[in-house]
Amino acid sequence: MACIGRKFFGLDRRKPVEQDKKRWNGLTPGVALQGKNLKPELQQLSSARLELLEILFVPSHYKKVRGLSSDLANDEAFLDFFESGISQGFSPSPFFDADHYSRKVKKMQQIEVDRTEAAWDWVVRGIDHRIVPTPFFDEQFYLDANEDVSSTQGWGFEHYLLNGLFENRAPNDWFHPNWYAKTYLAGNQFLKPAYHYALLGISRNSYPSSHFEGLFRKTIVLEKADALLKLQTISILMNLCQDLVPEHAETTASLLAVMFVPEYYRLISNSGEQMNNVELFHDFLINGIYKDISPSPLFDSSYYAEQSQTHTLGDGVKPSSMFLDWLVNGYTKRILPTLLFDEDYYLTVNADLKGARMWGFEHFIRHGCFEKRDPHPNFSSRWYLGEYGPLNVNLPVYYYYLTEGFRKGDSPCMDFSNLTAIQSSDAE
Repeated sequence: MACIGRKFFGLDRRKPVEQDKKRWNGLTPGVALQGKNLKPELQQLSSARLELLEILFVPSHYKKVRGLSSDLANDEAFLDFFESGISQGFSPSPFFDADHYSRKVKKMQQIEVDRTEAAWDWVVRGIDHRIVPTPFFDEQFYLDANEDVSSTQGWGFEHYLLNGLFENRAPNDWFHPNWYAKTYLAGNQFLKPAYHYALLGISRNSYPSSHFEGLFRKTIVLEKADALLKLQTISILMNLCQDLVPEHAETTASLLAVMFVPEYYRLISNSGEQMNNVELFHDFLINGIYKDISPSPLFDSSYYAEQSQTHTLGDGVKPSSMFLDWLVNGYTKRILPTLLFDEDYYLTVNADLKGARMWGFEHFIRHGCFEKRDPHPNFSSRWYLGEYGPLNVNLPVYYYYLTEGFRKGDSPCMDFSNLTAIQSSDAE
């Protein structure tokens, strides 16, 4: 295969390591398609596009999503993708997200692209427009962090696939390749951190950087789920928080994640029972959050709107959702977004929190709810569990009551008969 990617994309290759890069995934450059009777539209693709697609291709990932035998030769797997998989919507790589690509095309060009056509559309059109097909890669971050790339006015994503990934350059602000390699790969230079994380690490709940250690403890992000979906979800989460609060992205991400109660979201969003918790969180990040669907029984958009003095994300711009406004403005001003938590009561009955930097509401959603601490004078965790337990669910007791218990007519404590009593006592 002619090596004309440099002319097509305007990037400078480093020839001494070029062959090693091309063979990292077990493919022999150009061999998979040699002598094959390809469809006319496939034959017309330039060698530069084929080369980029070949380097993007991850055989083990494709075989898994396609349902092919792991014993199938990598060249044969690439041929299968090229001849049929690409037109059927199968992902060639953990760094190709069909849904993400379709959303970006719609946003940038107002064109609808079905997810089954996304890979082919990217090859024939998306590459020309430099559309990055994965939320795992942050184009602007990469260019800002690598002056040698930005100075060429080249495409950061292409450089990352051809060079940066193998040089352990960071693809975004929250994945740190060198830390990851030292922590999980025992310095093995043959295992590329980003690919290891995408293919194996995320399934094993490995952290992408030291900032994540303990960050998502007790949250749905660590639930067992499809690795590609988890990669997409964490990437979308971090990109969103990086845009909202760049200086505190990790803290904001953990706050957003721990505020999300999947059982509650499933109930009020009418999501199907077949969706697992990670799928629900993913749906919230791309849909629900912008429709003002509450992530938790402890977030009331209407109540928050009444309590807050400003509902803008800065410069007079209206927020795209009340929850995003709370993350940026309400949280820092310690505005309670619910009547179902009593800050004064919580701090009074929990003397160990006196003088703590964390405010009571944040402590409860991060720790207290899991420790069965009472959030309100009209709810008793101990009494409720004694009266209605064991619950046989993973939900903290208060979340269980707000999501399911009160709908069954359970009392929140010995002295009150229903949820209205909690809301009414705070409103007075």
